[in-house]
Amino acid sequence: MKKLSYSIFVASVILSSCKKEDLSSLKQSSINSRFSSHVDEKVYLISESGSITLEVTSISDNRCKGHDFCTDSGDCSVRVKVSNLNNSTAESILIIDNSSEHQTHEVHFRLDKKSYLVHLNGVNPKPFSNNATTPKVAEFLVEEVR
Repeated sequence: MKKLSYSIFVASVILSSCKKEDLSSLKQSSINSRFSSHVDEKVYLISESGSITLEVTSISDNRCKGHDFCTDSGDCSVRVKVSNLNNSTAESILIIDNSSEHQTHEVHFRLDKKSYLVHLNGVNPKPFSNNATTPKVAEFLVEEVR
């Protein structure tokens, strides 16, 4: 009897891990549109040719604060995970620094036979703002590459 109970438990764990994610509860945006996301938030990016999700898994902001004396401007790294509906995933780290207000960092992802370009446009609040308790938000643009 214990073996049967254990087998049922293992089967239910395996089946639950194979379930499709409920996309209706996610924040939504269109591919080729700007959007923002904070850590542990998944964004469902809609496209006619194949939708994906983007999740920010971490933000590490080491940019120099405006009132500090710094030998370099520092940088901010954002780790993202991109997945398609077939459960293909890819992860990367995008980095932006203080050297330019309009700097953009980008990374190319390939999921199955589709390619995407993820642009990191900024991370707010800036380190020199007085909002130390405000959670960091990364700003993106995701493009389909044909």
